[in-house]
Amino acid sequence: MNRLFPLAFGIFLTWAAYGVAMKHIASLNSTTWPGTFGDSFGALNTLFTGLAFSGLIVSLSTQRKELTLQREELTHQRHALEEQGRQLASQAESMKRSAEAQERTAVAQERAALAQTHGALIAAKSEDLRATISAIEAMGDSGDHKWLARRAPLQTKRDQLIAQISEMTDPTNWKG
Repeated sequence: MNRLFPLAFGIFLTWAAYGVAMKHIASLNSTTWPGTFGDSFGALNTLFTGLAFSGLIVSLSTQRKELTLQREELTHQRHALEEQGRQLASQAESMKRSAEAQERTAVAQERAALAQTHGALIAAKSEDLRATISAIEAMGDSGDHKWLARRAPLQTKRDQLIAQISEMTDPTNWKG
């Protein structure tokens, strides 16, 4: 903008000087004045062509500055996008690790629940075994035929419970 003011002032001075020069030429010889006046437009045409060329140079200079600023802005945008890409990759990696940790936690909780259920089953069978052993001991040892008939199913139940508890507590049978 500050370049245009001197340019406009120069055009105004040229125009004013042109008017003064034309008046002076007209006063010298009145018979040749129309031809001189027509020829003077060639000089005016040259002046405006020069001014248009000056405007072209100013325009090219302004465009060069704008292109430089645009390149700098694009460089800043590229750096910002690269940084954003790195941050997104970091977030994706963090989310992946978090998902893996949640999966491991879920598996551990499932195993803990299975172990708790398994322990409750063992405790229930152990309690049933204690009750069966107490019933066998309460019968005493009379040795008669009726006593053996009543005691045999309890002993079979006791042996089955012992086998089941042994199988449930054997680590080679555990799943998971």
